[in-house]
Amino acid sequence: MIKNTKQAIATRLRLLEMEQQLAKILANNSSLPYEKVVVNSISGFINDLKSELLEFDSLIKNDECKIKGGDLSQLPRMLIEARLSRGLSQKDLAEKLGIDHQQIQRYEISDYESASWSRLLEVAIALELQISLEDHWINDIDTLCQSK
Repeated sequence: MIKNTKQAIATRLRLLEMEQQLAKILANNSSLPYEKVVVNSISGFINDLKSELLEFDSLIKNDECKIKGGDLSQLPRMLIEARLSRGLSQKDLAEKLGIDHQQIQRYEISDYESASWSRLLEVAIALELQISLEDHWINDIDTLCQSK
């Protein structure tokens, strides 16, 4: 996932390099078996880069109004997507939270692994992110208690 403009620029440059490499290989018009593998690999990598750039561009253009999470493990990704879709830089978010912007960089690089639960909630609130959880019922409480 591309998390900031600097990464987007680096990804665009990498995409350009890969497209140029692919063009060189295809220009050779060779039919060696290993070249087909290389072409397929590079093509797949190019598609991945394009997909990531498309997602990033969509978020910063605010084309998506709903961020899909799935489960709690997706919260870090949701926070990053919400920041991007709100048009906030890491520095902007840090200012809202009253912390150093480098701390937001560290959080995002590690997908918020070092952030406390209260910090995750502060970030979500600062981003005006509404998170909802589904109700889950335990059907057989005796079975649950016996397994402990």
